[in-house]
Amino acid sequence: MITLGFLTIHKNQENTYATNIGRFASKHDVTYYRFTPFCIHPQTELVNGEKYDVDTDEWISCEFPLPSFIYDRCFYKNDSLSKRARPIVDWLKKRHDLTFLGYGLPDKWTVHQSLQEDSDISPYLPETTLVNSAKDVMELLMKKRRILIKPCNGSQGNGIIALTIERSGLFAHYHKGYEAVKKQFDRPEHLRTWLTRVVLHQPYLVQPYFHIHNQKGRPFDIRVLLQKNENGEWGQVGKGIRMGGDRSLVTNVSAGGEIVTFSEWSAKLPPRKRLFIEEELESICRLLPTSLEKKVPSLFELGVDICTSHDGGVWLLDINSKPGRKTVLHTQPESEDLLYEAPILYCKHLANSKTTANKE
Repeated sequence: MITLGFLTIHKNQENTYATNIGRFASKHDVTYYRFTPFCIHPQTELVNGEKYDVDTDEWISCEFPLPSFIYDRCFYKNDSLSKRARPIVDWLKKRHDLTFLGYGLPDKWTVHQSLQEDSDISPYLPETTLVNSAKDVMELLMKKRRILIKPCNGSQGNGIIALTIERSGLFAHYHKGYEAVKKQFDRPEHLRTWLTRVVLHQPYLVQPYFHIHNQKGRPFDIRVLLQKNENGEWGQVGKGIRMGGDRSLVTNVSAGGEIVTFSEWSAKLPPRKRLFIEEELESICRLLPTSLEKKVPSLFELGVDICTSHDGGVWLLDINSKPGRKTVLHTQPESEDLLYEAPILYCKHLANSKTTANKE
């Protein structure tokens, strides 16, 4: 019997997603559990978690050995719980008797450096600089006049700040919850002090602040979901357009963004531009997973964020190895069952591959 565990930092995290996966587990003879890193007994290595019961469609509390396969959906923040969880998950990943569906990506800077070495992917990468001080940021701002800074370990748009030099002063554009904030500074040293105090307590990346707003002044990007199928082959599950709110900096749905279908958005483009963007998207999505897996452990899925700038460029903005599914569910609701069954099918592929390897 194949055993699969859905691993999260918080109990009941992504409850709908976890439960819907469970509805396909018994169909494929997979025993399905969920647990957190803190559910593991340090001496016995038994887990006090929950098992999905297909007959009642409920989660039943129980004790069980560590599942042979683990679907890691832990999202780390700069808090004490994340700091406790990460070493436990790292320990699980190093165990030879356990297999993760995907081992995740390192920080954004490491990913950027890796992809920069790939001549097929590097033309799509924005110019990126690693900074550790407000002084470094200010030097780049004075040179470029429009820059974007993002934490190396950030996700879901958290911590992103745009800095601009305008006629009326220097500005920092950022978010407090769903609210878009534009903070003005009269002098460069005031902005530098603010950056030192508020932001730069961790490594940040600096990138160009592209003009990626539509005619209504709303930022937008293209989110593509890639996954491995039951044969371990990469494929595109779906894509859509994410639009931020008025004066928003980010497009993330979790920050109040809106979703429209790719076809609806692309239909408004001139035919030649539409064909160009579609061809570039196809190239990026075909080349990217293979390029990443040359440098990092095996992956299962990727959320790829791509933008088109006003000058016609196509840019790879971000890559997430623990993507959400809101964009695809909204734009292609017929893919719902495929999305929920995919982790089970890929788990079976990994199990069959291990069995074959052991026989050889």
